[in-house]
Amino acid sequence: MKNIFLIGALACAAMSASAQTHVYKAPSFDQNWSIGLDGGVMTSFDHHAFWGDMRGTFGLHIQKQLSPVFAIGVESTFGVNTASWVENNPAVIAAGYDLTGNSSAAIDRFYVGAYGGFNLFNLFGGHRCGERRLFDMELVAGAGWGYEDPLHQNYFVTKAGLNFNFNFSKEFTMSLKPAMNFNMTGTEYDRLDVDQTSAAYSKRKSVFSFMVGFTYNFGPGFVCAETGDEAELAELNARINALRGELDACMAATAANKAKVAAL
Repeated sequence: MKNIFLIGALACAAMSASAQTHVYKAPSFDQNWSIGLDGGVMTSFDHHAFWGDMRGTFGLHIQKQLSPVFAIGVESTFGVNTASWVENNPAVIAAGYDLTGNSSAAIDRFYVGAYGGFNLFNLFGGHRCGERRLFDMELVAGAGWGYEDPLHQNYFVTKAGLNFNFNFSKEFTMSLKPAMNFNMTGTEYDRLDVDQTSAAYSKRKSVFSFMVGFTYNFGPGFVCAETGDEAELAELNARINALRGELDACMAATAANKAKVAAL
């Protein structure tokens, strides 16, 4: 995972840091939303069988782009019941729980949460008004609720990942989405047994996922505000200056007339 973030940092460093400042038209609430489907694999770092415990996963995400750099969204992911992580969990077995079979549910674990996304290319390389790069990258961080069956375990989850986005058009995006989910609270049957919350950020209670997302984008993106026609602005400035001259002349004439009235 560290290598993924290192690659992302190097890619951003290679881009120009001299981003131009633009004034964007404020999009309406119903603009710059996106919705997408995700599918891929996930596996738990709690066991040694990294490949053996791998299972399919799929999900849905809805996102609102607030600026060229920052977006917020909600997502849900579902784990397909093809590998029993509970049976292979030494902590559960040592606790004496009788788990002799997999869950009968087709979907035996899921996650629902909110996230924020930072577009690193737009942050460091600037954004062209009304345009979308062919390729860009987002840093994603989120939190939400996790659930596992058959023990009906509920826990608090934090998430970190990267989205490698291939923008085939303004409307369609395909993304490669590696991410890590961390169980921050443990469960009744499998406690964290840690004194500090930071210890929850360990591979013991983490899940790695690699998904491919297909997204449809609504809205025009971020379009620069029009600055107006330069010739028209010059004409308006000339008229304003002429009116100022007439006002000064009127003020001078008024002052002269006051002086005559005082003399009379």
